[in-house]
Amino acid sequence: MESRCLVVGSGISGIAAALDLAEKGKKVLLLEKTPWIGGKLSQLDFQFPNDACGMCQVYSLTSDDTVQFCLRRVLDHPFIEVLTLSDLKELKKTKSGFEIIIESKPRGVKQTCTSCHKCAEVCPVEVKDEFNVPTGKRKAIYIKYPLPYPDYYAIDFEKCTLCGECTKVCPVDAIDLEQKPTTKKYNVESIIWTAGFEEVDLSHLTEFGYGRFKNVITGVELERLLSQFGPTLGSLKRPGDGKTPTTIAFIQCVGSRDVKNPFCSSFCCMYSLKEI
Repeated sequence: MESRCLVVGSGISGIAAALDLAEKGKKVLLLEKTPWIGGKLSQLDFQFPNDACGMCQVYSLTSDDTVQFCLRRVLDHPFIEVLTLSDLKELKKTKSGFEIIIESKPRGVKQTCTSCHKCAEVCPVEVKDEFNVPTGKRKAIYIKYPLPYPDYYAIDFEKCTLCGECTKVCPVDAIDLEQKPTTKKYNVESIIWTAGFEEVDLSHLTEFGYGRFKNVITGVELERLLSQFGPTLGSLKRPGDGKTPTTIAFIQCVGSRDVKNPFCSSFCCMYSLKEI
């Protein structure tokens, strides 16, 4: 078996690690449990200081004619194999590294998908969009945001009713409702864990009113409201009544600098200044 490096998690740290290894001639498996790569950074549209896309900030190489490379295109590197909807199921130490088994869940949509959006238009199932929080909605067959990687649709089989309406309108026959999970064995020399992070659980911090008052939102939710691809298409509207706010208060250090977590988060001040 061909040996390579495994990077678990395809947030910004996983992407950067995979690119660094590939540029040094190492073949890489980039493992992601969701349908698309990018992690939390993909929810942040603009980055300080030049309002560039967050993806571009991590890969600032320029060509001879000074045109900046786009990270999403660079991930089509010949040494990087991206495995989405995949989990590490087994790991065994060997003399030369590790023997691993990867299980991949069905996506329900083939790579021949052209992202024409016809499937989403006829899908009868509408659910809360965990990407475009707090007010966004999506269909059971969906695409995360414009130009994700990989750039084609996926089916949320936990929400899908298998009604088949999407298969009737797909112009390239890219939808397969009968896909099954697959497993594959690899040998890898090394493993890099880039598991990412989760935001603080605000349900335990009731004093701030999150969840009780609709207009109390998180920083990521504000970011999505300000995004041109967000639930309000970049128009800042209050989730509670759809009106434009006249004043906004930022509460710092939520989930840090308290009795349970006495440390500083180290980034909330800069993040708030960026939004202002």
